Amino acid sequence: MKRLFSVLFAKPQEDCAAYTPSSNGTPIDQVPMYGGVNRAEIPDLKYADEKLIAETTEHYGSREKAAVAFIGNGFACCQRYDHANAMRRFNQAWLLDPTNAQVYAGFSSVLQNRGKNCKALKMLEESLEYYPRASIGIDNKF
Repeated sequence: MKRLFSVLFAKPQEDCAAYTPSSNGTPIDQVPMYGGVNRAEIPDLKYADEKLIAETTEHYGSREKAAVAFIGNGFACCQRYDHANAMRRFNQAWLLDPTNAQVYAGFSSVLQNRGKNCKALKMLEESLEYYPRASIGIDNKF
């Protein structure tokens, strides 16, 4: 976590306007939280989400445990510089457990690697809303 903060602040900061998904054709699975799209309103996406939730919950025993598995997979993708699949895994983890702070840390990691430093910092701030003890170093959860 300390390394991530140092990397974020070592690079020049981009425009820090509020994060909004672009309308430039970026797939929604490549922006955090699917770009705010209400997936329940799109039948194919709703079906896919329900299937993912049902199958992974059955396999892992709970949505929370499934989310942890997807988060681990997302960080493994980051380590291989496969940021597209990392963002997909973090979005799936978010779908399973939107209160898991590590999901937002994962979004931050991908955004930082894409050079979107201010957006990455906003995701880290979001992660601290779900796990504030990490901000003062009480836990090694990150």
